[in-house]
Amino acid sequence: MSRNARIASAIAALVVAAAAFVALKPNEESGTSTPATTPVTQSTVGSTSTTTTTEPKPPPAPKAKIIRVKNGAPVGGVEKITVKQDDTIRFTVSADQAENVHLHGYDIEKPVGPGANARFVVPAKITGVFEVELENAGVQIAKLTVEP
Repeated sequence: MSRNARIASAIAALVVAAAAFVALKPNEESGTSTPATTPVTQSTVGSTSTTTTTEPKPPPAPKAKIIRVKNGAPVGGVEKITVKQDDTIRFTVSADQAENVHLHGYDIEKPVGPGANARFVVPAKITGVFEVELENAGVQIAKLTVEP
């Protein structure tokens, strides 16, 4: 083996060892080993290089609004919910009395009552301003705005 071939082999071994160390380094928060990066090795004639890429974490889902209904009225007044078109509409209704919650425009109705929340997770496909109401009582509990 020529001197240049031995040097290239030694450099390649060091690059692989460094990439393994980076990929398997202990997680600083928990003290455990977790691969946080993905090493990518590229070779060309006479040289080897390593590039490390990190995959981004997806953003957390937005928290659902919680609308509490007591004695037939929304606690704190009519809740305002605003989302962008193609996002997800998320809200939950709790009530101390049996009732039906109606999301106008999307025409979705769900029962609610003591121990049974009405949970809405709906794709925001229709733009506009929509009323969320206690259907039987005719009381508005939220105003939903879906913006373009």
